[in-house]
Amino acid sequence: FPSHDRIKTDKLNRDTKLTATQREKAGDTYITVFCDGALCHKTKAWGIAIWVRDGQKKPVSLATGGQGITKPNEVERKALEFARDYILANCNMNNRIVVIQGDCISELQRFKNTDTMLRGENTKVFFKHVKAHTGQDTRRSYVNSIVDEQARNQMRIYRAIIKGVNHEEPAD
Repeated sequence: FPSHDRIKTDKLNRDTKLTATQREKAGDTYITVFCDGALCHKTKAWGIAIWVRDGQKKPVSLATGGQGITKPNEVERKALEFARDYILANCNMNNRIVVIQGDCISELQRFKNTDTMLRGENTKVFFKHVKAHTGQDTRRSYVNSIVDEQARNQMRIYRAIIKGVNHEEPAD
């Protein structure tokens, strides 16, 4: 990828600092998205989760899972597609800025370069890499840990189903 088009990593997961005036002016301009995936290599059970804040509305957090995916990047791609599909079905895209964040930089880059469904005349889409498991005390790290845990929980549920264990009590 050209160096000017590469997604960069902020290892400290710094939050964007907006003044009250900037935040008020931004209003409902932004759609902020976090997504993550988890895969059990042994059973091929997988889980994905998204967290979406549409402007000033209350954030929505969704997770699902399944079985049969064999590569971690495929799971991360599925999470990005799940987020994209949610946004297209539930968010007004006119004059919006969409910020998609995830912890798999290679799949974020691939998605950025190949998926054009979110791009419109009046819509800007940005991709940000979130450094996972940093222990940083930032909102970005906090939300990333939420989607990480939800994706792992879904993977555990499907892994338990595959193993024939009561799926109410996910196997470790």
